[in-house]
Amino acid sequence: MKVIIVAAAFVFLFSAGCEQEISTSPPEILKPNTGMLFIDSKPDSFEIFFNNIQTGYFTPDTVKYWPEGMYKLTLKRRFWRDSITTINIEAGTLATHFFDFTQNPAMRGKLDCYTIPPGASIILDDSVTGRATPWIFENLMPGMHKLQYKLYNHRDGFTTAYIYSGITNAAPDVFLVDTSIWVHFNTKNAEIPFDYLTDIAIEKGYIKWFGTYNAGLVMYDDNEWITYTTNNSGLPDNFVNCIFIDSKNKKWIGTLGGFASFDGLNWEVFNTDNSPLPDDNVTAIYEDIKNNELWIGTHRKGLVRISGNSWTIYDTSNSHLPSNYIQTIYIDKSGNRWIGSSFLGLSLDSRLSKFNIDRYDTSWITAYTVRAIEEDKNMTIWFAAGDIFPTEGKYGSVSDSLIILKSPLNSLSDMTIDANNNFWFISFTEGMAKYLEGTWEFLKHSSKGLRTNALRSIAIDGQGHKWITSFGEGLIKYKGN
Repeated sequence: MKVIIVAAAFVFLFSAGCEQEISTSPPEILKPNTGMLFIDSKPDSFEIFFNNIQTGYFTPDTVKYWPEGMYKLTLKRRFWRDSITTINIEAGTLATHFFDFTQNPAMRGKLDCYTIPPGASIILDDSVTGRATPWIFENLMPGMHKLQYKLYNHRDGFTTAYIYSGITNAAPDVFLVDTSIWVHFNTKNAEIPFDYLTDIAIEKGYIKWFGTYNAGLVMYDDNEWITYTTNNSGLPDNFVNCIFIDSKNKKWIGTLGGFASFDGLNWEVFNTDNSPLPDDNVTAIYEDIKNNELWIGTHRKGLVRISGNSWTIYDTSNSHLPSNYIQTIYIDKSGNRWIGSSFLGLSLDSRLSKFNIDRYDTSWITAYTVRAIEEDKNMTIWFAAGDIFPTEGKYGSVSDSLIILKSPLNSLSDMTIDANNNFWFISFTEGMAKYLEGTWEFLKHSSKGLRTNALRSIAIDGQGHKWITSFGEGLIKYKGN
């Protein structure tokens, strides 16, 4: 019988609920000698106090069952000046009070904006103000405000300021980084996945391609950053050793897991599993345009020549290579193939009989790692050599005779030559230097805006700007001459 009664009651309530809403709350009945007060404000969320007692209510809300009488009403909100007034609660009534604090000038505050250097245009809460630092804004609403500063040849500055009613509030001073000479891109200010970078190459004079230590390949075209990894592309490994852009603007990327080509849409991967490649650790790539060949250097197993479908492997056992640890490859205007290697220096595969490998197998070359080879406008071959440990680095040039010059930089990592035949050398430990006709200019961490001396690779864009990868400071742009 009890089961039937419960079921019937459930059905009745459910049916009634389908037809209309029934309130189960008792009607509002005021307690004797009490009243109610509805308080609203603009903006809302002011905390309500009666006679300095916290009520637990925030605007807009109704304060209920307060004894009749006169009360000191205080409204409090962070950043805003306290609002104090007197109210009267009458028994048995509901009174309404509305406060528009946005119309009260005493609630406004001032904001003092300052930048180093001064003269930056000010953008306040995403609106252009037409003012420049230093400047004091008046009549601002209390609360948090966003500031952006713009100054020519400087990186934009951003900060947040807090305005309190009735006072002059100082915004945090912002130091604007000078980009007239140096521009630094890193994980804090750009879409770079890692600040430890490897090789860099430039396509069409402005598209930068650079590798990272185990965070993939990055493209930057002065507007957009794109990172390619093993998860979103055909990149064989996220540790990128080298990058080469061929005569058709195809990108060739050497990694710890083989090498790949990328034409902007399609990837093709080559490794020890699907090709005759002897070592997946690919360290150098260069195109022989005249012979339509591609040359690949590996970390431990020598050199590979790819001609069509034919692969030829050269190492110390079947060639004059002094070492199987290939660092760099360069083919000069005469078609000579120069190969820089670890520990045993430089070798040459030449079509001209006056050159032979033994000619450059000198005692000092074999003691160093040749990391970069370039040809100047006079068709003189220059190469940079330096051990990875702190030791005396060297650079040199080779024409019909070998010239050995002493470099003031230790641990040379790369070099390049600009359109004015200036030679730019960078170091793993000592920053950058420019050399021209016997004169050196040094650019190091302690001067002129360079944030680190640990530099890895350098390339020059179509405007003559130098782009440098670093260990720990991301990508660096140098606009000086």
